[in-house]
Amino acid sequence: MGTYKTQVLQGTVPGLRLLVLDPTKQAEITRDMNLEGRFAFSSQQGGEYTLCISLNGSTWFGTKQKVNIEIDIETGVRATDYVEVARLEQLSELELQIRKLNDKIQSIRAEQNYQRGREAVFRNTTESTNSRVVWWSIIQTIILLASGFWQISHLKSFFKAKKLV
Repeated sequence: MGTYKTQVLQGTVPGLRLLVLDPTKQAEITRDMNLEGRFAFSSQQGGEYTLCISLNGSTWFGTKQKVNIEIDIETGVRATDYVEVARLEQLSELELQIRKLNDKIQSIRAEQNYQRGREAVFRNTTESTNSRVVWWSIIQTIILLASGFWQISHLKSFFKAKKLV
């Protein structure tokens, strides 16, 4: 759920257009908006949503328009309108508080599962990087030792050929 407020700094703005894209870049919402108001949508999948606000009626060579837009976006449990839920489901105050706590617990569990998954990905990346660094160090050591033995043998044969040893 989001609330927005537009302040026109220069020119006139006939209106705004809102486009919300889901993580697969499919349009979730496309609608015209007033200069002030709110919008809401329920996401069907997790991920990064893209929010695009454009000016209606803007032309290529028209007058310049400068606009300030303030957006407040609420997600998860904070975006739920519990007054409306209580009215629709005819819940008492105690039942409403239990619903709020239950929603918060579900939100916390979802966040913990998300963090657990991110930690697993991070751990796998760290372990992979660590194994690559170990192998790189082993290969460097082998190359260094082989180069040292080659230099010693080459110098010995050089000194024997010159009859200095």
